[in-house]
Amino acid sequence: MADNTALNPSAGGGDIIATEDAGLGYKIPVSKIRIGASDIDGGDVTITNPFPISITDGYNAQVSVKGATIPASTSDHAMVIALSPNSPIPTGTNNIGIVTNKPASIASYSTVPLNISNVTLLSANSLRIGATIYNNSSAFLYIMLGSTATTSSFTAPINPGGYYEIPYHYNGVISGIWSSSVVGSALITELI
Repeated sequence: MADNTALNPSAGGGDIIATEDAGLGYKIPVSKIRIGASDIDGGDVTITNPFPISITDGYNAQVSVKGATIPASTSDHAMVIALSPNSPIPTGTNNIGIVTNKPASIASYSTVPLNISNVTLLSANSLRIGATIYNNSSAFLYIMLGSTATTSSFTAPINPGGYYEIPYHYNGVISGIWSSSVVGSALITELI
């Protein structure tokens, strides 16, 4: 198969659009960002012909973008951004918060039998970092990040044989209810 595709070939031909032969029996449409006003070709966007952007402070005018070693001047616009891909923020300045990533070191396993009434799957645990729930049944399991799950008020449904990861660092109670009375359980792993 060749690149490019003629539109409406049965009517004697038409416009040709750019496509690429993927080598898999089909073509992929090719789209490129081009620069220039309507009907003026400014060329493809490349590393040497970058997409033009304008950063503003939202109120006054375009901001000044300078290299990290070039100081701001009185002729600059209202806002100056200094870019440096190689200069880290100096220690002890410009702190925007503390990021901690404590890995789990304990995995605790439990099984909760299927129940068509609300049941607690996991109690609140301030040490919890994460948890997973596997629905080991042929019924839907509706879970609630909170104390009461119903089949109409829930956080997420878990398909039969499905799996759900509790959002990172949620440490409150997790409840569940199954859609029908069949044999099964929830297999739970709590990460601490």
